[in-house]
Amino acid sequence: MAASRMAHAGEELQGVRLYPGAPPLDAVTRALQQFSDSPVKRCKEKHLDEALRALEAAGPVLESLQDDELLPLLYYISTTQMACSSSSTFFLKLEKVLVKISHVRSKLVEQNRESFMACLLQSKEVFQLVELQTVCMYLEGSPSGRTYFAKNLQALLSKMSSTFSSILHGEFAQSADYSYLSVKLCLQLFRELADSIRPLVWDSACTPNPMESILGSLLQIITDQNISHDARLLAGTAVASLANTGPVVESAARAAMNLIQQFGIATGELQFGELHVTDPRHKTNEVGLLALLRGLLTCGRGDLLTCKIYCTGQNMTLLQSLFPAVACLCEQQIEPYYSFQALGLWLQRVREHLTLLVTIQGAFLLTDTMEMNSCLLNLLWAGAEMQIDGMTALVLSCFRHYLHIHHKECQLLERTEEVMLQNLLQKITEISWQARSRYTVLCALLPFLGSKKVLAYYPLLPSHLFCCLTTNYLCPPAAETYRTLISLQKEEWVQGGTVDEGDLSKHWAEIWLVHLSDALSSTESSLQNNAATHILPCTLRTFSVSSKLLAERLNGSDIPHLRGWISLARAQKVALGQVIEAKKRLELCLESADDGVRLNAMNFLCCGPKSNQPPSSDELILLKKYLPYNMGCDNPGFRQQLQAVLRKVLERLRDAAMSALRKGLTQEETVTKAIEFTDWMFHLSISSLTPAGNYQRRCCALITLCSMLEIFTDCWSPQRKKGQPPQDVSLLLNAAKQKGCWEFLSAGSMQALLGCLQDCTNEIREMASDLLARFFLPASAELTVALFELGQTFLCSPRVPMAESGALIMKTLLQRPNNSVYLAEGVPLSALGLVTYLVEMLKDHYCCAQENLLHAASKKPIHGVLSALRLCLLDVSSVSQSMLQADHATSWHCLLQNLVSLLQEIVSFILRKLRKAWSEGPPEVAAPSFQDMGKAVSVLIAHGRGLEDVQEDLLISEEHSLIMTCCWVSLKEIGMFLGPLIEKLIAVPTPIISDAAVEDSMATYHDIIMRCRHWGAVDGCSTGFTRLCSALLHHKRQRFRDLPRKMMEQALLLAKSQNSLSVTRRAAGFPVLLQGILSAEGPQHPLLETCVQSLITLAKELLPSNWDQTRDLPQVSAVHALQTMLRSAGLRSTLLCYAVPMMSLAVSSLCSPCWAMRNAALQLFTALTVGMLGLSRSDVDCSVQSTLHIGALLWRYPGLSDVLLEELQRATQAKEMLHPSLHPILTLLAKLQPGGDREARCFMEPLLDLRENPIYAVRVMAARALVPVVQVMDYQTLLVQLIKGLPQSKDRVSHNALHGRLQQIYALLSVALQENRISENVRQEVAKQLLPFLWLLSPEQKCSLIRSAFLELLCILLPSCGEDFVSQVHDAVSIKTSIEEPPSSQVGADAFHQARVRYVCNQAIGSFGHSNYNLVSQLLRSGDTTVIRWLTEKQVGDVPAALGELLRDILQDMLCRQLTKDSSTSFGLLLEGFVHLGKVCPFLKVCNLPFAKTTPCIEVLLDLLESKKGGPQVQGHALCTLSLLLAHCDLWEDLSLATRWLSALLVCANPAISCENLRLAAAEALHLAGGVLVGLSLQCGTPGLTQLAVRAILCGVDLLQDEDRGVRDLASKFAVCALNQPAEKSLHNDWAMLRLLEFLRDRFWSCEETFQSLISRIPPYDLHDALCSLCDRSVALYEEDEPNVFNDPNFLCNLLCPLIQELLGLMAREASLCSVVLEWVSSIAIPVGDQIQRWHTWVKEQGPKSILSLRASACSHVHTAVLGLLVRIELLLKAQEILPESAIQVAHLKLFPGFLTTELSQMKNELTIYGLGFSNTVTDIRPCQKHLLSNGESMS
Repeated sequence: MAASRMAHAGEELQGVRLYPGAPPLDAVTRALQQFSDSPVKRCKEKHLDEALRALEAAGPVLESLQDDELLPLLYYISTTQMACSSSSTFFLKLEKVLVKISHVRSKLVEQNRESFMACLLQSKEVFQLVELQTVCMYLEGSPSGRTYFAKNLQALLSKMSSTFSSILHGEFAQSADYSYLSVKLCLQLFRELADSIRPLVWDSACTPNPMESILGSLLQIITDQNISHDARLLAGTAVASLANTGPVVESAARAAMNLIQQFGIATGELQFGELHVTDPRHKTNEVGLLALLRGLLTCGRGDLLTCKIYCTGQNMTLLQSLFPAVACLCEQQIEPYYSFQALGLWLQRVREHLTLLVTIQGAFLLTDTMEMNSCLLNLLWAGAEMQIDGMTALVLSCFRHYLHIHHKECQLLERTEEVMLQNLLQKITEISWQARSRYTVLCALLPFLGSKKVLAYYPLLPSHLFCCLTTNYLCPPAAETYRTLISLQKEEWVQGGTVDEGDLSKHWAEIWLVHLSDALSSTESSLQNNAATHILPCTLRTFSVSSKLLAERLNGSDIPHLRGWISLARAQKVALGQVIEAKKRLELCLESADDGVRLNAMNFLCCGPKSNQPPSSDELILLKKYLPYNMGCDNPGFRQQLQAVLRKVLERLRDAAMSALRKGLTQEETVTKAIEFTDWMFHLSISSLTPAGNYQRRCCALITLCSMLEIFTDCWSPQRKKGQPPQDVSLLLNAAKQKGCWEFLSAGSMQALLGCLQDCTNEIREMASDLLARFFLPASAELTVALFELGQTFLCSPRVPMAESGALIMKTLLQRPNNSVYLAEGVPLSALGLVTYLVEMLKDHYCCAQENLLHAASKKPIHGVLSALRLCLLDVSSVSQSMLQADHATSWHCLLQNLVSLLQEIVSFILRKLRKAWSEGPPEVAAPSFQDMGKAVSVLIAHGRGLEDVQEDLLISEEHSLIMTCCWVSLKEIGMFLGPLIEKLIAVPTPIISDAAVEDSMATYHDIIMRCRHWGAVDGCSTGFTRLCSALLHHKRQRFRDLPRKMMEQALLLAKSQNSLSVTRRAAGFPVLLQGILSAEGPQHPLLETCVQSLITLAKELLPSNWDQTRDLPQVSAVHALQTMLRSAGLRSTLLCYAVPMMSLAVSSLCSPCWAMRNAALQLFTALTVGMLGLSRSDVDCSVQSTLHIGALLWRYPGLSDVLLEELQRATQAKEMLHPSLHPILTLLAKLQPGGDREARCFMEPLLDLRENPIYAVRVMAARALVPVVQVMDYQTLLVQLIKGLPQSKDRVSHNALHGRLQQIYALLSVALQENRISENVRQEVAKQLLPFLWLLSPEQKCSLIRSAFLELLCILLPSCGEDFVSQVHDAVSIKTSIEEPPSSQVGADAFHQARVRYVCNQAIGSFGHSNYNLVSQLLRSGDTTVIRWLTEKQVGDVPAALGELLRDILQDMLCRQLTKDSSTSFGLLLEGFVHLGKVCPFLKVCNLPFAKTTPCIEVLLDLLESKKGGPQVQGHALCTLSLLLAHCDLWEDLSLATRWLSALLVCANPAISCENLRLAAAEALHLAGGVLVGLSLQCGTPGLTQLAVRAILCGVDLLQDEDRGVRDLASKFAVCALNQPAEKSLHNDWAMLRLLEFLRDRFWSCEETFQSLISRIPPYDLHDALCSLCDRSVALYEEDEPNVFNDPNFLCNLLCPLIQELLGLMAREASLCSVVLEWVSSIAIPVGDQIQRWHTWVKEQGPKSILSLRASACSHVHTAVLGLLVRIELLLKAQEILPESAIQVAHLKLFPGFLTTELSQMKNELTIYGLGFSNTVTDIRPCQKHLLSNGESMS
């Protein structure tokens, strides 16, 4: 409406420009016209500013004009102002225009304004939406408007009253905008016209009084749950603001308090001043009370709030009287955020008026009123536990207000506040450090108590703060606490006289340096990232010299130190503008194997303190050098963050260059750098898009290209504020064009993207399509037609990715419509034309399916065309525009109605065929079983083959897969398509579809969801179904709004029938149906309560006596529906309001006799646990703790304690052993934070009683559940109590009870020690009390489980107790007797034995463990595998050197004995232990055993590997063991052994025949022995070793391209060894590959094996076969997987081509090597020439715009063959240069001078035309250097 009114105003202005002789006034009218015409806000603001400036100079002209001449302008301005009522900015600026004119012609402006405002009051009985906005704006920003409405107040109030009536009961009901704006108008009216309103509220003489009706309407809005939340809260503020109008403050205060009190009492009538209204309350009025309280505290005057009134039997101020109501709302958790906001407002107002309150009341609120003080603290602590957005900042503010009030009261009383602050700090320390609430309170407390006192009382605070950084939810409060703390520390140190920055930093370092440096160098990513992001910048800003101290601690070259150093360097550059000069160290980071280190290093190069500060030349050189090697990273997060980093440097280059160009400095270095670097990056991106590259590099290239186009193309749009280039970016584009650079939108770029458009991955296809649509011009008509034909071909493919590619091609074509281009006969490239064609195509495919579904599934599947229609109709804007055109409306109407009917018919057809083939009987309600569907598919296959008899196949054939894929994917596509399509069709003013079709669409969804058994199809339909339900529920027509509700009711009714659903996983689609409807409701969820109550009621019904096991029970379906909805993120928070009844249902159902019911109940319980504890689904089955403690949980869910306690008591009192609900409840409790709560004391007794439970798992879990229940202050008491209950040696006791007691002691003690909850004295006392019970470790105690549990308990005390305790425990373990004891078959005997062995081993690696070495060796020699298992769990540095040597000797001896005789069952474990010892003790060397012993061992291992016995795990360990023996036993002279070892390693490294475990072992073996082999070959130089070394290096190169990251990482370690680099250095995979190839060139160029092996790595070059395969490509459903999807031939060729060319130059020095080259030339020349000729033939046969040429541009096989061919041509050219002419003048080779050069040039031109030349940077050394390698060292 506003737009139409502005358009009308613009028409009026056409006659206004009547002042040709008055340029200022003409400028005003012109600026106002431009304001009306502009659609963009910022442009409108600019034109209004111009009008205001022009008006300054138009004063004399305004005075000279007649009224008739000025009136049109005034009319236009007023009309425009009313049309802009929705924008306060425009309205107020136009008001300024009118005010300026009124300074000259005040009377005329006033008359004109009054005529407009009179229309507002006289137009209709009620306000329209625009009128409400206009009146609000006049009251808010127009003094003259307020004057007018004050004069006409009665008319305004009368119309306002009618409007409210219409909102509550009339046509505007359910309108959120109407209700909100009406309330806003009232609020502004009460505020701005308070003097005029006052007598109507407080004077009884004013009758009739419309204010009574308005007040009643406001109160109804406040209590009406159907009104929007914002409107209800604003209505509370409006009612409260009436109290401010009271002439007598006491009367106003009494009226306000009376309203609050009456709100909680059903009196039937409410009174406010002299206004009497009928009680409007609904059943639930807490939100209304909250709105009133919040309003009073927000806008109440100070004298009103501090006025003394009589309330609850005593005189107190209004502010004090409001506290009980505020506290009640907070306790009841009614809108918790807003309730605590009201509490914060109350505290703020108390703080503001504290002195006055004390004077008036004569008492102090906190210090004199302990009850209020205690209540406040309880509320604030409870609020701190709430995990609600914004609650942390709110509670922090509340605590600060509270502490300020307490501080002020103590000052007035001249009393110390130390006691209260200390108590608060003590409570903080008693809470677990993992509780988020403690840091909020600590932040508020720190300024009052001071940092010194806090750290003195709480010395573990620094370590706890940094521990918090490992957890995301704890990081923000911990970081805020740290910032507050170091700021306070600096203030205190400065006040103490320390002002030097160096001294201040040293003070800081004493407390924080170790913690921060350890965090920055941590291997835990969350800790390192959070420390670098949240802690480091504020540290550097506060203590500037701290960077030097940190740099000194982070000076290592290993990954952790590099990670910390680069984070420090980046923070210094960004936060302080300081750049660290350490190029060598920066290059170490850029070459590192760690993604995070490299990314931070890239970020360091790209970021800057200012956005327009260009990067330095050195930074750009490093980027060119290292960026290509980071584009192939397989980490998606790395690629996305790398794109963001590159955007920074591109924007910096652009902004710096633009700044220079605007100054006219076109030749400045800044401009040149920006153009050249951007051009280099553009060519790098385009060259990386080749299908011959891997997915990772192509994906990275696409997102980089997208960033470049967004930053540099001339696509500025006024609609966007951010993320686009400057408006004058054409200056930079022209400068680049003059230099011949930046061909962003060239034909080659388009060809590259068209190839990506045919990719098999969604990400690459969609990014390419997006770039083509956004930035490129439409393709030529010939290319467009070829693309259309290609898309048609793809749509007929049974492969889903290929069909989706065809659909995307259709969408891409349609995004650039052109009616002059015809795709086929009578098919123009227009929205209507292409969609019509696709609909006809769908009909054709459907008819084919009706005749022969098997043939249709393979030749004309339905899903491809459906996908194309979905993308074209839903995602292309030109389609929506075409639908709105009047001349096309009829055609669209008919077409879309037919399409919707066709979609519904296809669904019925598919479901019918899969239910009962060829049977036309009535459809069953239940979904068919998989067996029935299998039979139906078999019938369809037989029919498709023309057979009469159905063949039963044991395995699923490809025909089965074809039909099922076609059916399921088609159903999924229809589900994704139909809902959004109907939504689009009913959203237009005149619906394009009939009501019956909408109802049929809902029925179609019902059929898919309820009668389909494929989860992918059901889940895929859910999104479309939800969108359809949302459109219907929010539609203006009641008939549509009722459809989802009716479907839900029918589904619930249907679920009650036992014959409704077949047995399916998680109740089939029934939960999905309910979830889709409820998710579509929006935030109010009016249907949710009905649905949940119905499901709970249904689930609680008694099971029938004899239920059918082949059918789903209704009760089971109901429980599954609840748990499915709980897993929905959109419904979970609302459903948790019913958490307690659902928990009761789940717990009771766990005891059901029906397995399906118990299974469903367990899933419901799990979903409830996830939601209530704030966990993720993956956290449920692991040790991740919740962020809640038990007090917060019980406070948040009232009644939960009764449910849990009842089950616990029932379990402890039950006589039967099994109680299915017990273990889940214990798991729930165990997930809570330790710390306990007074409210949870009731759980202690039943949990303690459960120690006697006969089930082992229950006893263990009950002990864990006990910890969160016990308060910290009770730890010592309970521990002593439990220890005293341990039996003496002669006592008779239940083993279960004793084991449970030990578990409880262990659980409590481990948490107390871990969180330092008990003092040193208490630890010693606990240890002392346990000593008398050491008999529990002796054989006298017959139960091994008890002995094991007691030993574990003692072990956690050993590190913190004295030597005497350790000695006594050691004696009690008696490991010697255990060796002599015969093996026991008693339950737990093995566990106890393993525990004792681990105890001895752990003691052996301790500081006093030398005495245990003999015991460990004795155990190991006796064949105890526990020692080996213990060893395999250790990390580097855990095992001392002396113990390592001892273990090495024993293991080596055992290994030799095992290998020379038949292997035992522990052979694999022995191999693993031997290899692992070499890893954890890298300083150890394998002993030089006698040759007679070593050689047979190696032979046996080689035979095992060559015979492939033992499985991958044993073979892998054997290979690594063999590598260790070869590396350390000096056996390389025996080349036969080394050759066999390397052959076995190469077999294991081959991805085509070896699994991941074997490839990992191969990489590990190469790391262990490969470096030794390479080093030895360089020393000795014997041909045999050299040949083996070359093969080993190239094996490393191959492994560096493996698809498994672990294999690549191990291979990079080999590269470090082979290159003789420091062991702690790490190399990125691609960089390691380059270094190894360079190493081969530099050190092994004279070896013939080097040349031959490198040549073999070049891709095959049979281009003709690759092109021929395009024609006969099979239509099979699945394509054969590549053995290594990470392989990147394009990148490898770019590395190999220049390197082999240089190698050829080196080989030319020796005649023997020249003969090798000549032999290769002789073997390759003729085949290469033949391929060239075949290419020319293919070019002549195929045009450049044919379908095959388009397919060739996207075929990886073709591109790989082109790469192989071009590389070989380049190498032949190089061979021509280096070989003597006499050697190459061989007639049959046809290698005459210039022949290859001419052929290469011609072929390159043809490849470019055919879309195959954009990636071939290998064909020229210069572009290879320029665009890819950029490595000065290797290319020099």
